[in-house]
Formats: sequence, C-alpha cells, structure tokens
Amino acid sequence: MKECGVVRYIIRQVPFDLPGGAKHLVDFMVVNEKGNIFFESKGRDLPMGKLKRKQVEELYDIIVHVITHVNQIKELL
Repeated sequence: MKECGVVRYIIRQVPFDLPGGAKHLVDFMVVNEKGNIFFESKGRDLPMGKLKRKQVEELYDIIVHVITHVNQIKELL
C-alpha cells in the first residue's frame, strides 16, 4: 500500500498517557491523505484493553479501530 501511495508511513507502538500515570500503546498509526488512522490488532480483546482504549479515544478525541483480520484494514484506508 505504501508503494501505491495509499499509505504515506506507519508508526508502530504509539504511546498515549492516561490518568494515574498509566500508558496505553496503540499497535499502529497509519498516515495517509485522509489523516491519521489508529489500529489495534487483537486476537482477544480483554476488558482492561477495552477500558484503556476507551480512555484514549475520549482523552485524545480519536478513534482506535480494532482489527481481527488483515482484510479489515483495506476498508478503513
């Protein structure tokens, strides 16, 4: 996708600070012509991960897309 120009670049393990000194790492940030798209790749989406992801979305006004299969990425780009 990068070679075709759909994706400008990808950053892995993007950290977000949360209240109480906690951090949450989002697996990927994809930058393209639409802006920044955040992805987490999950086999199992555990309750603590859901809670932290919700906090990140509310504090930073972003959406973190949960991906369980690689074909889902194409739909978001």
